Amino acid sequence: MGLEVKRDQLTMRRWMPRTTAFKLSNGDVIEVAAPFPYSGLTPPGGISGKMVLFNGRVQAFEKARGKIAVVTVKRRDLAAFLELVTNRRGSLPEGIDFPKAVTTPLITGLLGVPIDKAREAGVLAVVCIFEGVSEVQLKGQVLPFTTPYWGLPAIWVAQSEGERIKAAIKHGLSGRLTLDGTLKDVATDTIYAVLPGSNLLETIIINTHTDGPNACEENGGAGILALAHYFSSLPKSARNRSLVFVLVTGHFQLPQFGRHGNQATATWLEMHPELWDGKPGHAKAVAGATIEHLGCTEWRDDFAKGHPAPTGKPELDLIYTSNKSMSDVYIAAARGRKRYAR
Repeated sequence: MGLEVKRDQLTMRRWMPRTTAFKLSNGDVIEVAAPFPYSGLTPPGGISGKMVLFNGRVQAFEKARGKIAVVTVKRRDLAAFLELVTNRRGSLPEGIDFPKAVTTPLITGLLGVPIDKAREAGVLAVVCIFEGVSEVQLKGQVLPFTTPYWGLPAIWVAQSEGERIKAAIKHGLSGRLTLDGTLKDVATDTIYAVLPGSNLLETIIINTHTDGPNACEENGGAGILALAHYFSSLPKSARNRSLVFVLVTGHFQLPQFGRHGNQATATWLEMHPELWDGKPGHAKAVAGATIEHLGCTEWRDDFAKGHPAPTGKPELDLIYTSNKSMSDVYIAAARGRKRYAR
């Protein structure tokens, strides 16, 4: 293929829970939907304490000092979040609008719960009740992935289990949280390859990440391999610029691999300025593309039924560009494209 594949091996602190459980002092077992990633660990026997309820956003945890904080978290949908963070409705292409009803735990989970404030207040552990999301949808979620290791154990539970916990608090019951596991340093690789073009002074960087929790999250790698296969089959003269294909590790542990609030790709960029920064003797990147979450069929959560279900439609595409020129390029390329789902 004319590609020389290289790798950068990095080290990360890996948090791996083995046992996750929550039990009330009357012996009732509460089903845990998922551990709160990189929250913390307990001794093998768990941590016990009285429970204090916080309804909604928490400003201070002091009243739960030496106790278990129970926090309700209400689902936030995608449309409102996009409008909030972009504040650019006027820059959308003509005829395009934000979706009005996309239910996903992602945005709520990323906003998360301030585990750091709970730790500083002397809280023993945190139980997060995720409201407005079905139990099946919540099961096994890896959210948030934007925090460092806090050293304070925390879990997610579904709304129905949360109601049981609230009732137990009213009756003065205590809880025991067990989040036993390991925290150790492990190696992880970023893979990259350069396909030379006729102009070696300019590059286009095409990247994705490789450490997601499911196939839909991580199928960007398949797209990059397809592009590498296609462009490497062409003569060098057909490629005006060199193409740099990068499969980056660490996307789901931004505090360890990100740089200055940016994604993990920024770490790789710092390691290889010769491929993009345009300084003397270095190539200059003239464009970049991130590829991920390709070709998914649409599933929508149904809280009333207790599980998500397929709609028979393709999943919503979210494409964002850094300037109008790039937006025009994408719109022209996508015009007339047929979308279908099997």
